[in-house]
Amino acid sequence: MNIMLNRFFKLIYVFALIAIAISLPICLFLEVDFSRIFDTDYKAKCLSNNKYVVLQGSALDEAYIFSKTTLNDSKFSDTKKDLNFYCKYYDKIQPHIIAYAKSKTTADQVKANIAFFTFKDSVLPVVSSSPKLYKLEVVDREFNYYAIVIPFILWLEGALLAFIILQILRISYLYIVFGKIIWHPLKHPKKK
Repeated sequence: MNIMLNRFFKLIYVFALIAIAISLPICLFLEVDFSRIFDTDYKAKCLSNNKYVVLQGSALDEAYIFSKTTLNDSKFSDTKKDLNFYCKYYDKIQPHIIAYAKSKTTADQVKANIAFFTFKDSVLPVVSSSPKLYKLEVVDREFNYYAIVIPFILWLEGALLAFIILQILRISYLYIVFGKIIWHPLKHPKKK
């Protein structure tokens, strides 16, 4: 009976170690967001006049550069709708951008911003996110190693915790059955 119990425990112990090893590819496959491995930055060029989108408050001819996350996030700001707004009303927006860029005082900047946002609020309800009035150009693309490293570190923490719990169970079992405390995970007690 004692031999069968010992073999059964060894079998469960080996299966638990195999499960910890197999959990790595499963965890990485489920936790890694493969769409975020590369961070891409874009700038938008209007289709109507072949000029880049410049935001209010920017320097003259300084193209707006934004990330893929910003482009696809509509929770805080609908970037696609804003890009369509800047392209559809490009010629009407330029005087506001020029007024802001050439302003000498803070009061002039505030006046330029008030005039711009008054105009924007009046026409924004008729602007939609589609069809796109711009084309995207890639400015920068870099590898985001955090998208892979962080899930791996989280798996490593979980695997280490599981291994420690497994070792505590093994030490407890060996102490109960053989009356010996054996810390080493591969060492077996000698039979009496």
